[in-house]
Amino acid sequence: MSKDELGELLVRYEKGLCTEAEIELLDQFAAAFQHNEEWQPSVHGARAATQARILARIQARIFDKIMNEIEPTAQSKPSWFNATAISIAIIVVIMLGILLVGIWQWNRPLPTAPKTEQAIYAMVTAGDGKLKEVQLPDGSTIILNKGAAIKYIKDFEQNREVQLSGEAYFNVTTDSLHPFRVITGAVTTTVLGTVFNISHRTNRDNIKVTLMEGKVAISDDKKQKILAPGEQAIYLKQDSIFFVVKKEDGLALAWQREVVDFKKATVEEVVEVLEEKYNIKFTIVDEARIKSRLIYRLNASKYQLKEVLRHITKITDYQFEIKSDGSVVVLPK
Repeated sequence: MSKDELGELLVRYEKGLCTEAEIELLDQFAAAFQHNEEWQPSVHGARAATQARILARIQARIFDKIMNEIEPTAQSKPSWFNATAISIAIIVVIMLGILLVGIWQWNRPLPTAPKTEQAIYAMVTAGDGKLKEVQLPDGSTIILNKGAAIKYIKDFEQNREVQLSGEAYFNVTTDSLHPFRVITGAVTTTVLGTVFNISHRTNRDNIKVTLMEGKVAISDDKKQKILAPGEQAIYLKQDSIFFVVKKEDGLALAWQREVVDFKKATVEEVVEVLEEKYNIKFTIVDEARIKSRLIYRLNASKYQLKEVLRHITKITDYQFEIKSDGSVVVLPK
């Protein structure tokens, strides 16, 4: 049915001049319209406007039919009855109109939601017995300590963010438009291009970030620290506080090196390196009484732990006690 034919038929219907066949044709057209059959605006006109006209005609037909059924008994009924009947008829027509619009809305095809691409991540883990070097898509390099793991999005050049568990050394490619972030629990380290080391181990109560070159910002959800080369930020997990200390690169990167030079190292620094090199748990007792700063060259691949402990005991004011479970207690002399 063309647009002109449809318009002419609706005018005839409005004037009450349609034949039964024409009325049936309009009914079929309205049914097809309600069931979302293909609509051609160039032929049938604007869909919304035509829909409104068709719904109005359907309402009029229903109203006329109700009034015709009421009319024969109107003579014998009180006037209040006719008024009530007319009111009921109007309400019925309105409700049917709402129903028809509801049917049309129900049958409308739902808009297609835009598809969102799920981020694809890469994960790299270093084995328990060796270090692992990782080349990121932006050219940055990461060296993972034994047992460490990183996770990053594969579209890395647009979103330079790495999640780290364990310890790792970072040499970050400079990109001022895309800051490089390392997530370690509650702490985020943000850089543009620099060299630094992060130690984040689940069995320790702190997170350590040591800067070798450039500048980094260390932050949690409340505060931020800016590091300069040679500084180390220590974040206490339980208290959620930062403090910054001076730190030699040699000790911060001892886990990467076969030979470690202690240059006036505190007992805490010595224990940290020994734990890493020999995979042994150390406990320091009465640390406040220990004053010695160790100057010593450690070659863990050449000397066994007992021999190293004997050497250190001779030149410091503390000693070591090896327990039956293999752990070591550090005591002042």
